[in-house]
Amino acid sequence: MNNSLLQLPSMESRDRVRRERMLYDASCSGCVESLKKLMEEDRLTLARISVTNFNETPLHIAAMLGHAAFAKALVGYQPNLVRELDSQGCSPLHLASANDYVEIVKLLLVEDSSVCHLRDQDGRTPLI
Repeated sequence: MNNSLLQLPSMESRDRVRRERMLYDASCSGCVESLKKLMEEDRLTLARISVTNFNETPLHIAAMLGHAAFAKALVGYQPNLVRELDSQGCSPLHLASANDYVEIVKLLLVEDSSVCHLRDQDGRTPLI
């Protein structure tokens, strides 16, 4: 059997997958402490999500679930997440607005008011 076909993932690859899973779990639970720990381990944790296969960013998840403190922490670390679109063209503002999470809506608009003009794949803006 050819050993090159049996290559195991590198330690770096396994660690990256572990951090991605921890970030997803922290996003779902809204655990700001877990986010802080991940960022202390690797300041590029949030920057790396743009090159992975996530359908949505951690900010999308926080906006869907109403995790305002987590959303605020995310925006503090990576402000450009406010403008990211998910696989359906929705911004975090679309999701927070659709779920009536007013505190998150305000946070996102304060960070970048132009996101209220972004349209999803169906042509809808977040606030209408």
